[in-house]
Amino acid sequence: FFFLMIRRPPRSTQSRSSAASDVYKRQDLDPLEKEVVRKNKIKFFSMDDVEELGTGKIMEETLKYLDPEGRNYPLHVSWDVDAIDPTYCMATGTRARGGLTYREGNFILRRLARTGNLVSMDLVEINPELEEKEHREVLHGDDPDIVGTPTVCLGVELVRSALGYNLV
Repeated sequence: FFFLMIRRPPRSTQSRSSAASDVYKRQDLDPLEKEVVRKNKIKFFSMDDVEELGTGKIMEETLKYLDPEGRNYPLHVSWDVDAIDPTYCMATGTRARGGLTYREGNFILRRLARTGNLVSMDLVEINPELEEKEHREVLHGDDPDIVGTPTVCLGVELVRSALGYNLV
């Protein structure tokens, strides 16, 4: 069970200099978390939404929700790598099938970078001690300067996408 959750900043902090928004995910929601989501009117998209609408549409709706008046509020992303399916990301403490693909994860962060409003990011839950492979297999198109375990390399690539890396 995977959720991508988006929280708009409280109205009192929506000034150009202080607004911050989180884009984050949860693998599942316990009863208390569900209550918090409902009580705080947190908008979320399930993986069914991702399948039905596509990542591009989800990001379009997300950005409209976070900044409906186009005021270019600063954005903060808190990214937990277990949002990525364990096929691509094994070295995390909470692995669950059905997460985002490698491409979807990088697209979300590149899309946020293209707004020009992404001002900070934290990337959490990478634990190289849980990795089965010591080094990732280098494939065509991989940056040879990014080295480490597969999940560490994925983390570097996610941050690089958030910084605006593009293929061309």
